[in-house]
Amino acid sequence: MATTVTFNDLTHTATEIKAPMYPEEPGRSYPSIVGRTQGGGLKTADLGGGSAYENPVLHFRDVSNTHYTNFKTFVESHIAWSARSFTYTDPNAVAHTNMHYLSGLEDARSKKGERWDFNIRLAKDMSA
Repeated sequence: MATTVTFNDLTHTATEIKAPMYPEEPGRSYPSIVGRTQGGGLKTADLGGGSAYENPVLHFRDVSNTHYTNFKTFVESHIAWSARSFTYTDPNAVAHTNMHYLSGLEDARSKKGERWDFNIRLAKDMSA
């Protein structure tokens, strides 16, 4: 298992930061859509086999100021907050494509020794 994770929008140099502390919250759910018919019944559309890493919450602790600044620049400038998708490569070297940043940096807390703690919420674009 790697000690770092990467965020890459395929246009800029990949941003690497210290791996999130476990347990992370993968936000797994079966990829399906449920809708109502005119008569009030339910219809389910299956979007694929297995569960998807869909709405993860990543818990970063004791991140260096350099890594935090690089990640903040990546979110603000490279992916324009949630406007553009990116690939998140987790500590197990699994690449999660079509991810979007949702929130978390606004609650980042600085610590003694120029270190940072923060949680971020991501969402997978299931339509891509």
